[in-house]
Amino acid sequence: MNIQSFLPESANSVNLEQTCGKMLGNKPLKVFDPLSVKFLSELSGHILKNPESGKLAEMVALAFFLRKANIAELEKDFVSAIPGSQIAVPRGGAFHIAPSNVDTIFMYSWALSLLAGNINFVRVTQTPGYQLELLLSLIQEVISRDEFTDIANRNIVLTYPHNEEINGYLSGLADIRIIWGGDDTIVNIRKFPAKPTTKEVVFADKLSFTIINSANYLSYDESQLAGAARAFYNDAYQFNQLACSSPQILFFIGEQAECKKASELFRKYLEAELEKKNYPDEPAVIINRMVKLYEEAAAGTDFDLVTGSIYRKPGIINILPENIGAISGTCGGGYFYECYLGKLDELIPMVKPNNQTMTYIGYKPEEMKKFAERLCGSGIDRIVPVGQALTFMPVWDGYSLLNEFTKRVVII
Repeated sequence: MNIQSFLPESANSVNLEQTCGKMLGNKPLKVFDPLSVKFLSELSGHILKNPESGKLAEMVALAFFLRKANIAELEKDFVSAIPGSQIAVPRGGAFHIAPSNVDTIFMYSWALSLLAGNINFVRVTQTPGYQLELLLSLIQEVISRDEFTDIANRNIVLTYPHNEEINGYLSGLADIRIIWGGDDTIVNIRKFPAKPTTKEVVFADKLSFTIINSANYLSYDESQLAGAARAFYNDAYQFNQLACSSPQILFFIGEQAECKKASELFRKYLEAELEKKNYPDEPAVIINRMVKLYEEAAAGTDFDLVTGSIYRKPGIINILPENIGAISGTCGGGYFYECYLGKLDELIPMVKPNNQTMTYIGYKPEEMKKFAERLCGSGIDRIVPVGQALTFMPVWDGYSLLNEFTKRVVII
């Protein structure tokens, strides 16, 4: 089986069995091996020094995640939670299926698996965008250095068309499968047998939302209102609202009149932020919003298009609480639902297992902690202030990833 290899870079296709055989012939590195730490911290610096990546917020965020100080903090937290009677060791071979909608996300799980000492096979999209191509070229420049030969010999980033033979082969090698890409991808990859001991970490389709305490929001000054709009813009628009953690629903909490007034004010400041950022409304995005609106109407959903026109940006439709359960997700591109609730606990019966990130405006962290306790695990994996929806954390979708990527050996 021949495949295209991005890392190590290859002008021609490479033989998959031969390449994987050589990789698995190497012993895994230790958990938080100094060489892995050095490689990632060098990559961090290389990304930050590149003038093109400096223009891309996602690349800068990735570089900060990979910096040496952050890795040291990750190691400290990880090691401190291991009892003296246990040691953490690599799982072995890790097969990663990267998503196509968020260019940089695969790098986080790969970096954590690398720190866990695993040997990694990472499959990325066949149609990489500019950002992914830039990232891969920067990784190649670092990994090709002689000092990182042991990293290059244990990691490959590859691409191939959807191919059952290749997916089956890599699944059979894997001691852990990390599957991004949503429900359909998970179902497809699970068709291929793996070892009985193979661990799976899967990232299913998710729906995220924002809650706004209307009374507190209405007390914000000009600077706070503009800041909230800017933070929401970063959460919703960096990946065209297609990231699993990007908000799709706005819940305004409070008296009906307060919610309506807060909604109007929020929309005003978000429209100003879109204007300021010169956010483009591409024809395909507008058509997607229009088709989605027609689908809502055809399904008989009771809604009110509060923005007056779906051609405006953003496009916001107001729906009643009883219709929330029918929402499966938006089309992206700035298409939002909004809903008014009298109090926060009215949200509890609406929360589903596939809800991922809840961002908040006008609430305190203590209030959010108590709310999470009342949810009692019924849904929501992350509760973060608005502006932090896309900030990657080593605990993601309910997984403590470093724990998932390693196994424990008990020594008595």
